[in-house]
Amino acid sequence: MPIQRRLVQVSAQAALVICIAFSLTAPSGAATLKMGVLGDSMSAGTGSSYGEFPNWLTQLSSAGKFTIPSGADAAVGGARVADLSGQFNSSGFQAALPSLNYAVVIMGGNDATAMGLDPSTIPTFIHDVVADIASVMNAIHTANPAAHRIVATVPDVFVTPLVQQYVTQLGISPGQISAAEAAIQVANSQIIAFAINNQIPVIDLYAATATVTPPPPSAQTGLITSGSVVIDGYTFTATTGLFSSDNFHPGPIVHGLLANMVIGAADKGYAAGLTAISD
Repeated sequence: MPIQRRLVQVSAQAALVICIAFSLTAPSGAATLKMGVLGDSMSAGTGSSYGEFPNWLTQLSSAGKFTIPSGADAAVGGARVADLSGQFNSSGFQAALPSLNYAVVIMGGNDATAMGLDPSTIPTFIHDVVADIASVMNAIHTANPAAHRIVATVPDVFVTPLVQQYVTQLGISPGQISAAEAAIQVANSQIIAFAINNQIPVIDLYAATATVTPPPPSAQTGLITSGSVVIDGYTFTATTGLFSSDNFHPGPIVHGLLANMVIGAADKGYAAGLTAISD
């Protein structure tokens, strides 16, 4: 019977997951599920997030949802999509790959930041983000067809206080930011199309960013540091949970939401049978 593919939006503590609904058999024993990750500082360093708090991958590991074999977290801070091939081919990731049940790719934030500061790179940004992510996802499947793949869209980096500070200091026009936002959405639409065609669950980080962060302020209201968002009755601001101390990387609340988004993608896409991480 052919697989019926359809998009499903799932609420995961105010974060959105877009995935393809299809029936698969989950590996037995959640604690035995092994995960590998390619990406940037969102995922780098199982055990910390710049020393401030556990990142999403560490939270999943600590909660017993997944184990992270040695070398399987190949993400590197500051990485761009061009680095995905090197991460995939690293000796540690290659050694772990045959045993992985899940492989997650979260990448593109650094590419988006650079593109926003130099609009001449917009066409290259769209092509490279889509091509490099698709290429590494295909390579994972070729090397280990049993590994369940999960991919994320490029997040909206322009809502972060640090990037907004750059925009103000450099005098970047609203039109330039609008063009950069549009480029991210074009790239993301192509990432989602690739995922649908290959039956890969997608974590829509771009949509989630808009859901869990205050809206970008106008020129009259100042930076996002003055905003707040309420999640499950708790109020968070840019300085109390949404962002880390560098005003760019996600704070603990966002890492927790991302951890549950990964669980949601694994459940909806692959019937993993995992429960969300609690508060």
